Amino acid sequence: MNARLVAPMILTALAALLAGGPAVASGGEMGTRYVERELVLELDRRCRLFDASVRASLDVAARQARNAALREGTPARDLDRAAHDARVRAQSHACQNPETALIAGRVEQAFSGWRRMARMSFPGTRQGWSADRYGLAPERALFALHQDTRFNSASARFGQRAGQVGAHVRFAGRSRPVSARIVMRDPRISPQPWLAMASLSPLPPAAQRRVIWSVGQNPLGVSAQEAAQAQFWAFPATALDALERLDPREGFTLEFVFRDDSVLRFPLEVGDLSAARAFLTLGPY
Repeated sequence: MNARLVAPMILTALAALLAGGPAVASGGEMGTRYVERELVLELDRRCRLFDASVRASLDVAARQARNAALREGTPARDLDRAAHDARVRAQSHACQNPETALIAGRVEQAFSGWRRMARMSFPGTRQGWSADRYGLAPERALFALHQDTRFNSASARFGQRAGQVGAHVRFAGRSRPVSARIVMRDPRISPQPWLAMASLSPLPPAAQRRVIWSVGQNPLGVSAQEAAQAQFWAFPATALDALERLDPREGFTLEFVFRDDSVLRFPLEVGDLSAARAFLTLGPY
């Protein structure tokens, strides 16, 4: 299921809570949905309205809406300011108020079905993430989270498999690489997003990049047949956390270095990584 197909939660009671609050400048529909969902999440934090599965589903929807609003062109500062103000309004709303019960009932109805979903896709501008709760079971050699990419005849799948962050890569007619790395913008050096759509390169200048090196090849979760045809390169568990801190419109690269110092680069997109990871908090299916 595509996360963008979830019905909006525009409720009379919710609209009343937001009335008089700051608008999201040029926020459009997705900006409004993001602010609504942040308000409901704050109500839940105060009043414990939902169980863990509905709470996780609502979190997925909030992250998805925020990323979609960014892609629509809404400035991040406008979204953050409007969401902050909505959370403040929620903090002054009584848990025993009938409107709170109405909101909780509608949200429960809208999102309770998510707990029965095993898989969800999260499309991006050019590439997207797939999340699969079946892959969370340790005995299954499946990617719980992945994005596919290719360059000419070579292909790679990057994400989380068997509890590891890594890349399963196939090379056609080439020698095997000696090392692998993830290259992205370094927010500590360059705090502003590097938007690939507005540039000739998916990466900022070299001085503004961060490199995360592979911790080596790891046969865990790779069958003998797969190992003969492909490789699985493992990365630190914190690699996904680092990527999640980037703007969803940004790109990064998965790179393999060969003995002759040549480099094969696979393009990837940050996209809705945060929403995909939130979906997996629903647990194994």
